[in-house]
Amino acid sequence: MLQEHIDAGHDLGIAYAFSLPCLEAGYSAEEWKNALDTSRAKDLDMRTACLDSARNQVLDRDLPPRRLWDLHSNRVVPYWLVSCAANELVGQPMAISHSWMLPSLRNGILTSINGREWPVPIPKDTTLERVRNEMLNRIGPRYAWLDVLCLRQYGGAGRSDDLLKEEWKVDVPTIGRVYQHAYAIAHYYSGLGRPFRVGDMSDDRHWLNRAWTLQETGEHSFIAGVAPYSPLPTDGAVFSDPLVREFYERRSLTEPAMGTTSCALIACMRHRAATSELDKIAGLGYILPSASKALPAYIVGQSAKDAWELLIKSIHPTSRGDIFFQFPRPNNRTGTGYWFPSWKQVKACQDYPRSGLPSASHPLDYDEKAASFSYTGYLLLNCIVEGLSPITFVTGEAYRMGTIRIHICGKAHIMKAFAYHSETIPDDDYVLLGDDAHWAVGRLRAGKFVKLSILRLSSDVVCTHTFFFIHVAEPMSM
Repeated sequence: MLQEHIDAGHDLGIAYAFSLPCLEAGYSAEEWKNALDTSRAKDLDMRTACLDSARNQVLDRDLPPRRLWDLHSNRVVPYWLVSCAANELVGQPMAISHSWMLPSLRNGILTSINGREWPVPIPKDTTLERVRNEMLNRIGPRYAWLDVLCLRQYGGAGRSDDLLKEEWKVDVPTIGRVYQHAYAIAHYYSGLGRPFRVGDMSDDRHWLNRAWTLQETGEHSFIAGVAPYSPLPTDGAVFSDPLVREFYERRSLTEPAMGTTSCALIACMRHRAATSELDKIAGLGYILPSASKALPAYIVGQSAKDAWELLIKSIHPTSRGDIFFQFPRPNNRTGTGYWFPSWKQVKACQDYPRSGLPSASHPLDYDEKAASFSYTGYLLLNCIVEGLSPITFVTGEAYRMGTIRIHICGKAHIMKAFAYHSETIPDDDYVLLGDDAHWAVGRLRAGKFVKLSILRLSSDVVCTHTFFFIHVAEPMSM
């Protein structure tokens, strides 16, 4: 077996990485070769079938990573090798999260670890060996995932950059899966392999401010790069420093809670720093609830507008409901499907949905064949909205209270209405679409609901539930 690797020109590290699992699992050389051939073919079929190029979709959000770093052999190996080994010998790989430093502070090194396939970007004042030693000494894993080694980077020889574009279509959207399934996550808050310091938390390059790190959290995470002077939470004295306290407070908020609304997750992401706006939207793809196992593919060079629209169509209907009923403004464009805000509007909004508001539980469906959105719920016609035009502020937030007046069988019904945003709702006659708590204010045009803003009705409205039930609409197209 070793001779085959020697004849193929492989170095000792690769020979070790491919041979040791065979010996541990008790395969003969022929059995191992057949097992590897089968595993490689299955892996190729799995990754090919996972991409729907016509719809720009990754069909399985649980797709395992393409490569892993074998810390024992110190070589990057394909996943099909790892999956071929006995599970009890491999276990779940760990993952490494880090903040990328400025290009001027890092080098691209060619290394045998990844077969010199591309220059590996690492900080100038550290080495991959330092990272490897810390992981082995700290928790002793065999396999780890590190983006600079396991996710193809720019600058490789030949067609490497063309391969990057193809691989990134599926590999980038599923990065979140690596961290979700990792048995441990190492966080290098001060840069890969560098000693841990709190650092400048206002810096765009700080781990707390990066777009990708929002999904790089988990229950079994630990601080890496610990030095004698590193401020650890086990040392109570360090919390006398307000900057240290702020760091740990913000760190505790980085992991998105399971009950967090989609609007809250978008709010976390919109002001984070990234190489491009496309990265922020791609980062949301994995952490926002999905209607299926599919994710938008990552298309290098795709506009933020196109990526955002593709994401809206792929997320769970209740997530669309959150956006529809909690974002206060209509899209600044017109046309079918433009009920949702543009990505520019999301970033620019000064009175984003308040975190205390409950999630909108009613779904907003998307019909791919008809290319239209619809909502089945209460439709109230000829609603007189009054008192929501002037804007007042309570504890720094826009707040208005007015009334909704509607006539049923000649009798007027008046309800209190609230607007927790600064979007003007002039006194006028509107159509309301919504549920007991969340309402969109708009007009009907050619059988489609055109959203203008949002409001909430007082909690005592529940007593008029049967009144609303009379007005349940057929699915209303947007």
